[in-house]
Amino acid sequence: GGMIWNEYAVNLLTTFGEKASFKDQFILKASSSLRNDIHCEPPLDHAVLELTCQAWSKRAMRLLRITKLDNLDNLGLGSAELWDSASLSTERDFSEYFFLCLMYLLHSFNSAEQRKELISNANESRIFVHILTSIAKSENPILESFNHRTERNHQLLDILGGRAGTGETLLEQTCIDGIVLLSTFMNDQARKKTKSMIKAITSLSFLVSALFQTPTYYEIQPTEKDEIDPSDVKEGDSLWYELGSQRIKATVMKIHTDDFPNLYFTIREEKSNSERQTIASRLKRHPKSFNPQSTASFVDGGEGSRREHIGRLITDNILKPHLFRLQFDEESTTINEVSAEAVNIILSQCGLISVGIGSVRYEIFQGITSMLVLLCDSLAPTDSSIEKCTMVIRCLSLALGFGVYTTPSSMNITGIIDPTDSIVKLVDLYRNSTWFEAQKRHPFERFHQSVSMWLSVAVIAIKDGEIFRCISGIIRSISDILLSINSKESGVNAYVVMKAMNSFQIASNDCTDDSVDNHDEKQVLGELTQCFIRLSQQEMSWKIVEEFSSLIVINSKKPIKMLEPAARSHANDLTECLYSPSKRWCSFHLLYSLAMSSKPLQEEESVIISDVINQQQAEWKQGMDGEDASELEDDIIISASWLPEKAMCILSQMKPKSSSIQNKLGEENEIMGDLLTWLTCLSILDTAGSVDMRNRTSISSFIQKTKSLGFLLETAMEHADLDIDRKESIFSCIDLDDKHDLSIQEVATLAVFRTVESLPTLVKTWFNDYCPRYMQNKLSTFVENIVAPETLHRELTRIKKATSFGEMTVNGSCVSREITATYHQDECQLSVMIRIPPSFPLKNVEVDCQKTLGIPENRWRRWALQIMLMLNNQDGSVLDALLLWKQNVDKEFDGIEPCPVCYSVLCIKTHAMPNLQCRTCNNRFHSTCLHKWFTESGKSNCVLCQQPWSGTKV
Repeated sequence: GGMIWNEYAVNLLTTFGEKASFKDQFILKASSSLRNDIHCEPPLDHAVLELTCQAWSKRAMRLLRITKLDNLDNLGLGSAELWDSASLSTERDFSEYFFLCLMYLLHSFNSAEQRKELISNANESRIFVHILTSIAKSENPILESFNHRTERNHQLLDILGGRAGTGETLLEQTCIDGIVLLSTFMNDQARKKTKSMIKAITSLSFLVSALFQTPTYYEIQPTEKDEIDPSDVKEGDSLWYELGSQRIKATVMKIHTDDFPNLYFTIREEKSNSERQTIASRLKRHPKSFNPQSTASFVDGGEGSRREHIGRLITDNILKPHLFRLQFDEESTTINEVSAEAVNIILSQCGLISVGIGSVRYEIFQGITSMLVLLCDSLAPTDSSIEKCTMVIRCLSLALGFGVYTTPSSMNITGIIDPTDSIVKLVDLYRNSTWFEAQKRHPFERFHQSVSMWLSVAVIAIKDGEIFRCISGIIRSISDILLSINSKESGVNAYVVMKAMNSFQIASNDCTDDSVDNHDEKQVLGELTQCFIRLSQQEMSWKIVEEFSSLIVINSKKPIKMLEPAARSHANDLTECLYSPSKRWCSFHLLYSLAMSSKPLQEEESVIISDVINQQQAEWKQGMDGEDASELEDDIIISASWLPEKAMCILSQMKPKSSSIQNKLGEENEIMGDLLTWLTCLSILDTAGSVDMRNRTSISSFIQKTKSLGFLLETAMEHADLDIDRKESIFSCIDLDDKHDLSIQEVATLAVFRTVESLPTLVKTWFNDYCPRYMQNKLSTFVENIVAPETLHRELTRIKKATSFGEMTVNGSCVSREITATYHQDECQLSVMIRIPPSFPLKNVEVDCQKTLGIPENRWRRWALQIMLMLNNQDGSVLDALLLWKQNVDKEFDGIEPCPVCYSVLCIKTHAMPNLQCRTCNNRFHSTCLHKWFTESGKSNCVLCQQPWSGTKV
C-alpha cells in the first residue's frame, strides 16, 4: 500500500494484456483473501474492529483499482445470504462488521454516484434491501427510538447522496424488494426468523419514509355535515363552539327567538363552565373541520400513484395473508405484530388514496373494524379471554400508530374507527374488583401492557367527556399493577404507562377542565416518579426519559400543582438523581415544582433531622454558649423543614476548594450534580423567604455554617461563561420547553447569577475576604453587566405583584436604580429612597429618608439604618426590607420603643420584639442583640445605664 505499490505494482498489473495469467491469478488470490477475511469472526473490541475494517477497505479499494470493476461480489459483500445470516447472528455482531467494512470502502470513492454504482452492479439485484435490513437494529425495540434503530440505515443512505442522490426510482424498487423480503420471512414455515422479520419491517418503514418524505395525516369526511342549521338545534345539544382556529366543546343552554327568524343561543363551555351568547354560524358539529384537499395532493401526479402502489403491495403480500387472518398461537405472535405494523406504514406514510370497495382504504377499514368487534365481543374477566384479547389489543395498537418496530404516529385512528365501545368494555373490566384484585396478586403483564398501548392511540378519538374521564381510572389501575412488578420488563412497564398518561393529558384539553383536581392523575404521576427513580441505568432508555420529561412539561403548565405531591414524597431520591446524567433534567424540574410550593417539606414541630446533620451540628456547637447554640438549633430546624435532607447533607459535606476540589469534583458529572443541588436550594430559599422573612435568615445562616457557598462559587466560576451577552436569557438552560442535555457551562453561569441574587450578603463577604484575585475582576464585571440589572428588574416585578404593602406606595426605576416608598401614618409623610449601586451586592446600598416630614431626624436615621442592615448584612431583598421597615414604623407609632442595640422594634433576624427589660433603667432589648453586645464587649453591663445586668424576660 505504500509508494512502491502505487508507483510500480499498480501500473504493472493494469498493463498486462487479457491473456496475462499472472494478473488473473493475482486478482483471484486477492479476491479470495478478502472474502475469507469477511467470513472471519470480528474482534470483540470496537477499536480493534474499526482498525480491522479500515485495513480491509484499503485492500478492497486497491483490488477495485486493478480490476476497474466496481462490484461488491469480488469483495465478498455482494451476497444476500451473507447479509441475511448476519441478521441472525447472536454471539458476534456481524452486521456491524460488514457495515463498517462497506462504509469505509464507500468513503474511499470520490462521488456518491460511484458509491451507488458499486452497490447497483452486484449480481444480486436486491442486495441493497438485504443490506438495509441487516444493519437495522432489532434489540429492545419498544424502548429504543426508531431513529436509533435505523441510525446505520441513515448513514448508508446519506453516503449514497441521500434521497436525491439515491433517486426515487431506486428507492421505490427497494421498497418493493423490502415488501417481498418481509413476505418471504413471514411465509417461512420454520418460523425461526423472528429477528429477521423485525429488522425487515423496520427497514421497510425507513425506506417508505425516505421515499415519501412527508407523513400523511388524512381525514375521512364525516357522514354528517359540519355546519349547523339553526332550526335543528335543541336545548341540551352538545356542539363545538368555533373560537378563532380552535373549537371548544359546549352545551346549548337556551335558544333565543326574540329576533326571529335570526336565532341565537346561550351556550356553556364545558372546559371553563362559563356561559356566552353566540350565533349558529359559530357552532359546529365536529371537533375540527374537514379539509377536502387533505388527501387530494397525493392523487395528483406520480407520487399519489406510487403511494397507492406501495400500499397495495403491502396489503396483498402482508395484511391479507396474516393480519386479516389473525392466528392466536404463540409462534404467530411476531408475525401478527409485524403485519399490524405494516398497517401503520400504510396509514402514516403511504396514505389512503383510493376509495371504494376493494380499495386499500376499504380493506384496512374492514380488517381493523373486524378486530375491534372481536375485541368487544371477547373481552371478559377470564384467563382464556384475556389471553386472546391481548393479541387483538396489541395488534390494534400497533396498526393504529403505537410504533414499536415502525415510526410512531398519533393520528392514524382519526377517521378510521370509533374506539369508544372498547374503552367502555375496559372500564367495566378494571372496575370488576374480584378480577382486579386477582390481577394484583398474579398479573397478566402482557395484557396490561397492551391495554396501555391501546389507550395511547385510542384516547385521541374519545369525544365523550364522561368516558374520557374514566380513562384516567384505567391508567391508574394499570399503574398499580405494572409498576409494582419487579421483572426484566420494568422499563417497558414504566414506558407504556408513561405513554398512556402522556396521550391522555395531551388529549384532555378538549374533554376535561385543567383547573379540576384529578386524584387519579396525581396518583399515577407519583407512582411513575417512584418507578423513574428506581430504574437502573441499564433499564433506562431515551424513550422513557422523553416520555417522562413530556409529562413534566405538560403538568408544569397546568393551574393545578400536579407534580408537587410526587416531588414532595421523593425529594431525597430526586436529589440523588441529580447526579445521574439520564435522570437529572427530569429530577431537577420535579424539585423545582417543589421549590415553588409555599408549603414546607416538614412541619417545624415534628421535623426529623438526619444523623449526618446532627453530627455536624454537634461539631458546630463546640465552643458556643447557650444562646448561640440555641439559635443554631432553630436555624437547622427551619432549614430541615424546607430543604430536602439529602441536599442538606450534600451542602454540609462540601469542603473548601483548596483541600479537596480535585477529589470531589474530578468528574463533570459530580460538578453538575452539585450545581443543580445548589440551584434547587436557592429556589427553595427564595420561596421560604417569601412565606416568612425569618426562613430566609435561618436557611442563609445554615448555608453560611456549611461553608459551601465559597466552594460552589469557585467551582461554578471555573466552568461558567461570565462574558455572556445581556440579550441571552441566562435561564434558558433550564427552560421547560428546551429538553436537551444540560450544559455545564450554562448551568454554572446560572449558579453564579442565582447565588449573587439570593445570597447577596454572603457573596459580598466571600468576595471581600476569600475570592481569589484572578476571579475578582471577572465576577465584578459579571455582576455589574448581568446580575445587577436583571436582579433589579426581577425585584421590581416582585414588588409590583406584592399585596402586603397596604397603604404604602412603592415605585422604582431600572434606569435610575432608585426605589421610593411613601407611607402616611398619623398625618406624617414617611418617605424612604433606596439607591442600588450598579455593582450591588458587592457594594452597599444607600438609604435616604430626608424627605420624611414630621419625624425627628434621629428616628428616620434609625429607620434608614434598619433598611441598610437588612440589605447589606442580612441577605434580605428590597421587598423584605420595605415590609420590615413598614412593620417597625407601625410598632413605633403604637408606642413600642426600639431596641437600643439594633435601633429596630422587630429583630432583623427573628422578627421578635424587645423581650428583655433592664431592672435598673427599664429599657428593653432583643435577647439576641443583648447577647451579642455582652459577647463583643466582654462585659455583662446594661447597654444604656452600664449597671451590671439584672433583667427580666417580658
